[in-house]
Order: sequence, then structure tokens, then C-alpha cells
Amino acid sequence: MCGRPERHNAAYMTYDTYCFFRTKDGSMPTFHETFSALRDLLLKIPTVLLCSVFVTLIIMLFIPREYATLVGIEALREAHRPYFGGALFILFAVIFSRLASWSAAQVKARRQRKRNRGFLHTLTAEEKGYLACFVQDDRASINLGITDGIAGSLRTKGIIYRQSNAFDMVDGMPYGIQPWALEYLKEHPSLLEGAKGKPLSPIEKLHARY
Repeated sequence: MCGRPERHNAAYMTYDTYCFFRTKDGSMPTFHETFSALRDLLLKIPTVLLCSVFVTLIIMLFIPREYATLVGIEALREAHRPYFGGALFILFAVIFSRLASWSAAQVKARRQRKRNRGFLHTLTAEEKGYLACFVQDDRASINLGITDGIAGSLRTKGIIYRQSNAFDMVDGMPYGIQPWALEYLKEHPSLLEGAKGKPLSPIEKLHARY
């Protein structure tokens, strides 16, 4: 554990910082450990706050000297300009990376949404019959057998999902429709024209045979 030196002159101004960056066993962290700690700290800071600090640093560094003197930050700015400048570049890099990640996520989501909607435009008559129960009959779920091929196809396309993994040999397994699919089909009911058949649970399929 770090012990504070008895002397308190300028030579010891950085001692607290030195102790702060030491690890639990008292050793100095490696560059990778220090970088990882700073990266994790920046990731936890909200983007709005980072942008606010970024704008504040720009104002501090680039406002005319007379205005900086008027608000009392000229001496602070000149004494710590290298640190402010370094912090400005670091914040720019972090904000830019977050913006790039957000943009990539938006593009990916848009492509996925277009792909999902494309599935709804190429439904088979039997698949339409299954989905019509959700849209036209306002059913929250349908019970289907675990080996139901149409259900498997719709689930693979991400249109329906299993509401529970509990399986019953008589009633089957409950399936629900994805909210985006339900909303889109209600906005475009013509996509279900030509629907054929309806979903049947295992016991209903058994009765239908006789």
C-alpha cells in the first residue's frame, strides 16, 4: 500500500497520481492495463457528456485572447494547453468511433428490416394461412407441433418465434409473431391474399385425419 511521503514540496506533486495508478498488489500497471482501464472509463461516460466536454475544450482553446482573459481562463489555458489539446484529440477519437458504430448499426438494422420485409412479400399460401390467424383473428399465439414444417420455415425467416420451450405432445408448442411482422402485415393486408389452410396443434391434426 502506498505511504504518503513526509515531504510536501513540488517534487511530490505527482505522488497521489502515482499511487492511484498502482495495482492492488502495489506494482505499477503495464501500458496495456492502463490503456484498458482508461478505455473502459471512457466507454462508461455518456456520449452527451463527452460531446459537452469536447465543445467546452474547443471554446477554451480557440476563443480570442481578450475573451479568455475576460472570463478568467487565459492563464489556465496557456499553462495546460498541451493537456487540453491532447484531451481534445482523445475525445474526438472516442466520439467519432461511437458515431461510426452507431451509423454501422443503423445501416445493419435497415438492411435487416428490408430483408425481413422481403420475406413477407414472398410467403407461400400455407405460410399466409398461419400468419392470417395473428392478423385477421387477433390471436396472440398458435400451438403447433415441434416438427411442423411451415412453422419451422416462418421461424427460420424470423417471422414467428417460440413463446416457450415447454412442449406438450397433445397441444404442441406456443408460437407468437414478431411485432415488426404483425405491424407490417396489418399495414399491408394484401400480402395475406390467397391464404390457404390454418395452423393445427398435434391433437387437431390427429382429429383432422379421421
